[in-house]
Amino acid sequence: MILLDILTFPFTAPVNGTIWVIEQLRDRALAAVSDPEQLRADLIQVRISYERGTISEEEYSQQSEVIWERLRLIAADSGGDTDGNDADEE
Repeated sequence: MILLDILTFPFTAPVNGTIWVIEQLRDRALAAVSDPEQLRADLIQVRISYERGTISEEEYSQQSEVIWERLRLIAADSGGDTDGNDADEE
């Protein structure tokens, strides 16, 4: 099997490298989408955009609801608290 791996390396290396890069990009994108601190920053940015008048009230409602839903999902997955503080630690 090792001989086969060595012989096919010139053909499989680019494919395996591409797959690895795609997996890394996917993992980072998922981490960014599910990071509570980033979602809170996004929520603040949406509020600022609304207050400055760059987005309408309807856009603000839609975008903030999407962010809040992500935060709720993260809280449900983690068992509750999304700011990293466990209630058991108090």
